[in-house]
Amino acid sequence: MQDISLALLILSCDKYSDLWSGYFYQFEKNFNLEVPVYFASNNLTPNTSIPLRMIQTGEELNWSSNFKKVLMEIEEKFVFITLEDLYPKSPFSLELFSEACNFISRSSLELKQLKCSGVVRGKEMVDEHISRLPRGLPYRVTLCGIWNREFLLSFIKDEENPWEFEVNGSSRAADIEGFFAMTIPIYETVNMVEKGFWIRESVRWALNNDLPINLNSRHLKNWRQEAYSKIKNYYFNFVMKINYARRKKIVDLIKKILIIH
Repeated sequence: MQDISLALLILSCDKYSDLWSGYFYQFEKNFNLEVPVYFASNNLTPNTSIPLRMIQTGEELNWSSNFKKVLMEIEEKFVFITLEDLYPKSPFSLELFSEACNFISRSSLELKQLKCSGVVRGKEMVDEHISRLPRGLPYRVTLCGIWNREFLLSFIKDEENPWEFEVNGSSRAADIEGFFAMTIPIYETVNMVEKGFWIRESVRWALNNDLPINLNSRHLKNWRQEAYSKIKNYYFNFVMKINYARRKKIVDLIKKILIIH
C-alpha cells in the first residue's frame, strides 16, 4: 500500500452526542486502519479507547463555516470523511483501502473525491474496484468519501447546509474532472438517523446487536416519514439504474413533476 497523507474525519456536533456511544461501540470493533482519526464536535468529547485528534469548533455558526474550520485544522492532504450517524457494520477492508490509496497516489493531482460507499458509481473502470464518475452525473458530490482537502475547502460555499452542499455541489461539479467511486464499499454502515429521527429498521438492528443506544434521546420516525423515506430510496435506486446519457434529463423531469427541490 502506498504511503499517502490521509486521515479519517468523523464529522459530528454536540446535538448528536447521544449517538456517540453506539457509534464508537461499533467503531472500536471494526476500525483497523493505520491512519490518524480526527473527531469534530462543538465542545463535548466522546468516550472511546480510540486515540482521537479532537477538533472543537465552539458555537454553531452555520454548517459550512464550521466545516471549513474543521478542515483547516487537519494537516493531511486527503481526508476520509464519515458521519456519526453512519454506524460501522463491518470491518474496514484493508484490501480495498490499499487499492484506494494506491489509486490516490497515482492520481493525486487529478483526484477531487473518491466515494467509498459503493452506491454511486460510474461506467468507466480505472482500477479493479474504482470507476470514473461521468460529467453531469446526479449525486456526483456526496459529503462522505475521500476528498482532496484543499479542493474541498475551495469547493464549500458559505451558508450552505449539508443537503445544499450535496445538491448544489453536484451542479457545481458537473463539468469538473476528478470524481471517482469505489464499486463496492470499503466498509458497510447502518444509517441510524434521518432528519433528527431514529430510523426504525436501524434501531431494530442496533437492539438485536446489543448496541448502547438511548431511544429516549430522540423520537422514532412516524409511518409517514418512513413511507416518504422508502419512496425517496426507491427513486434514488431507480435513477441510479438509468443509462448515464439519459439520467440527468430524466432526473430534471421527475423533479419538475414531483416538485422536488
